[in-house]
Amino acid sequence: MPRTALVPAILLTALVTACAPGPSAAPGMETAAARPTPRPCFEPDRVINFRAGETQQLYLRVFGGTVYQVSSAGCQDLGVTNALAIAPVTGVGSRLCVGDTARISVAGSTFPQGPCLARIDRILTPEQVQALPSRQRP
Repeated sequence: MPRTALVPAILLTALVTACAPGPSAAPGMETAAARPTPRPCFEPDRVINFRAGETQQLYLRVFGGTVYQVSSAGCQDLGVTNALAIAPVTGVGSRLCVGDTARISVAGSTFPQGPCLARIDRILTPEQVQALPSRQRP
């Protein structure tokens, strides 16, 4: 085999070997790191209550009682509005998950604004919800 053909053959073998599945654990012996944990998600039409938190924070209570913390950017009148709409930025699917970016439209805003962006930060535990000041608790 000519030397010029040998180099690509070695590289191809290394590439195929790198992509091959490695040894797996016995059934039922998977590690926690090997199992992907699903991100908590909700459907925007399942939001039943919301309250403004600190500057540019929002707390959403969804059907079932789960409370999500959301950080917004440039949203005006969050503390005084009684209606808002939240939707995924991508427009693909209808679910919003922790880590996703969303678009928030505030109804009846005193400032001329379009939708603002927000990030779904995390789910609050019941203890964290109870620790919120009552005016921020959805």
